[in-house]
Amino acid sequence: MKNQDQRHHQPPADPLARATPGAAQPIRVLVLDDEELVRTLTKRTLSAAGCLVETAAEGRQGLQILLQRGFDVLVVDLRMQGMDGLAFLQEALKIWPWLGVVIISGFLDDQSLAQLRTLGVHRALEKPLNMTALLEEIQAEARAKRAQVDASTAGAPDRAQNQLSVLRSIGEMAITSESLVEALRGLGAGLGRLLPSSVVGILNLERGNNVLLLNCQEPVAEAFLERMQRDMLQHYVSLSGHPLSETALRLQREGEKPDPHGAQAAQSMFTVPIIVSGQLRGLLNLASSKANAFTAPDISFLYHAANQLSTVLVALSHTRELAIRDALTGVYNRGHLEEELDHAWKMAERYSYRMGVAMMDIDHFKQLNDTHGHPAGDQILREFAQLVQRVARASDVVGRYGGDEFVAILSKIEEGAVQVFGERLLRAVRQHVFCESTLRLHLTCSLGIASNLGLEPPRDIPQLWQQTDYALYAAKRGGRNRSCVWSPELVRQQEAPPPPAPASPAEPAPGPGSAEVRGRILVVDDDELVGRFITRALEMDGCAVTAELSATAAKARLEQQPGHYDVIFIDLIIAHESGLELLQYLESKDRFLIKVMMTGYATADNAITSLRHGAYDFVQKPLSREQLIAVVDRALTYKKLLHDNARYQLHLEDMVREKSAALAEAFERIKQSYEFTLEALVAMLDARERTTGQHSQRARKLALILGREIGLTPAQLDDLGHGALLHDIGKSGIPDTILLNANTLTPEQKRSIERHPEIGYNIVCASPYLEKAAEIVFSHHERWDGCGYPRGLKGQDIPLGARIFSVIDAYDAMRSSRSYAEIRRNAGAQFDPAVVEAFLRCQVFIEQSGEWDA
Repeated sequence: MKNQDQRHHQPPADPLARATPGAAQPIRVLVLDDEELVRTLTKRTLSAAGCLVETAAEGRQGLQILLQRGFDVLVVDLRMQGMDGLAFLQEALKIWPWLGVVIISGFLDDQSLAQLRTLGVHRALEKPLNMTALLEEIQAEARAKRAQVDASTAGAPDRAQNQLSVLRSIGEMAITSESLVEALRGLGAGLGRLLPSSVVGILNLERGNNVLLLNCQEPVAEAFLERMQRDMLQHYVSLSGHPLSETALRLQREGEKPDPHGAQAAQSMFTVPIIVSGQLRGLLNLASSKANAFTAPDISFLYHAANQLSTVLVALSHTRELAIRDALTGVYNRGHLEEELDHAWKMAERYSYRMGVAMMDIDHFKQLNDTHGHPAGDQILREFAQLVQRVARASDVVGRYGGDEFVAILSKIEEGAVQVFGERLLRAVRQHVFCESTLRLHLTCSLGIASNLGLEPPRDIPQLWQQTDYALYAAKRGGRNRSCVWSPELVRQQEAPPPPAPASPAEPAPGPGSAEVRGRILVVDDDELVGRFITRALEMDGCAVTAELSATAAKARLEQQPGHYDVIFIDLIIAHESGLELLQYLESKDRFLIKVMMTGYATADNAITSLRHGAYDFVQKPLSREQLIAVVDRALTYKKLLHDNARYQLHLEDMVREKSAALAEAFERIKQSYEFTLEALVAMLDARERTTGQHSQRARKLALILGREIGLTPAQLDDLGHGALLHDIGKSGIPDTILLNANTLTPEQKRSIERHPEIGYNIVCASPYLEKAAEIVFSHHERWDGCGYPRGLKGQDIPLGARIFSVIDAYDAMRSSRSYAEIRRNAGAQFDPAVVEAFLRCQVFIEQSGEWDA
């Protein structure tokens, strides 16, 4: 679709604004040619003439460069490998219509020239190139475009300021919306009211929630909307190089309903990329049924809208994450799980692929909570959630359904994949040590799994949930620590008595003759009579006792039932094995197992060695029943103290974590709100001066680069950033008749202008948070030689932040091929020599990072 009207108007003020009217600036040129020799010679020639040149070998690479940096003129070969020159220009000029273009080609004919004229391109040179002629054409094209800018942006500041105010209101409304779709709906409707558009399109790409919204401001035909939707997706693919399927999008239409008698196609269309953290996150697209619908100020405002939209989408993403995530485990909550399942079910129905749902819980979790306390239970849930996420694929959706029940939605799976998922999770849980630094628990889990395909497949989502629940219940009845896939046979087994479940590591098995176990005791002694005596004596006291005749057998039992025993009695010498070696082995395995050494050959050395190896007590055989009971009582009391201490430690850690997270989140919200307010305020001020926010933002970015080169601390960098952003805030107190005067200022008007640092200081220093930034604002026009204003400070008396910023501010204003020499020449007069040296060291990085869109 041709975009005739925009190419005869000029770009937004963001890309074309100048910090200093009339200042000489180098022409920024992007050369596209698939011949390396042509690229090299052209770059060398144009650079020698003072141009800033980058090159690309084909159109798609050129689009990627345009997304990151601004240019004045494109030099384009028509025939290239990959995306050719014509296709590149068709895409680029829809988004950057203010760019000047010079064509270079060895295949210019009437048809090619006619196609170029429809794009508004009128300058073309044949190969082989005359470099002098090419330079003249580039300079003429740059002058023509800049002249159009000056003519088309007259009177724009007041309108821009009003639009910015309305845009801020729309942004605030969007941030308070309850959902992403509602926010995009409000943004689309608001932009449609501000600009002369028939349809506003917003494409927002976010993992798991890609949305394309079309907001109709007037009735248009279905063909209009389908074409606009198709064009937006094609634009995204051209810019990103990544395919985007309509099946991965949530399509949303708002506003007026389609009318078969309405406009069939857009006559004017403009697209702006939405960039978040340097990444293409979507598109903002306006289409009108009228030709020449958008003016240059409209396009300028669209770039503000795109920047605002990026900020809003980041805030919405953060808010949405908070709304759909389980606060304890960080996985999705039940509400979002149900939304995702609804989407997965519909996609599986539409495209006839297999999907499954796995519901899982931790075996004996209630007993774990009762035994070890809720802080330990919370830690177990967090670790279990991490294990499920680790086992699941990146495309799977994992969430907490409630309590200790978790759900995984498995989309686009092969037959048998659900069983594989279950086995992997069971294995991962068995091998994991929960609360490793405190309780060191070995736990198990159970899974129930159902699929949309198979014998008696579910009719709908409620039945799928029911089948999954049946399968989980069957796994519990089958003895836990297993997975079960739903089948019709499970329903018939519901009435059958369940098999006896084995004792859980977290739940003791009842001892003989006792409904409640005092403690679980393991005895390791090669004398069978000793084992029998201790077993009989302690069972009479309500303990559950197991006896083993060797250290090897004891290790095997402890491996089978980790965490099951409370106290272990170990003979110092067990046949040909050493009780001390077993003691040392146990110390690294279970810190909550209380170890008691016993021997018939007690010596002080044996006792000390045993205690050093981790024994809690040391007793001499033969033992009386009363002595055994007293030792066990002490050991169980000590174990309870260890558990209480670990539980208290977990509780403290949990409290500290929660408080720290809450404080960090609150601080971050306050900081973001503060920064947003400052940036909005500066954008308003810069719009008044026709620089639309980019000068102040860019000055902050470059000042921070120079500050890091000099070695400022993080706190000093924060002050420098705020001072650079707010450096011209005092101009809000200067009348428009003076500030926007394009003629030579009178001495009185000049004195009025020179008051803006002091006015800015008085505004900024009212905030204790910005006291040091206020000093930068006050001093940014001081000179190293003392000839600056407003206070005439000299040398080191000027704050370091102001000395740094003055170099950046001057460079941004005078930026040209001679600017480096000019900065160096003024070292020791206008600028701090040390700061200038640092600037020259990093000037290449500063140039690359400046993103001057002039």
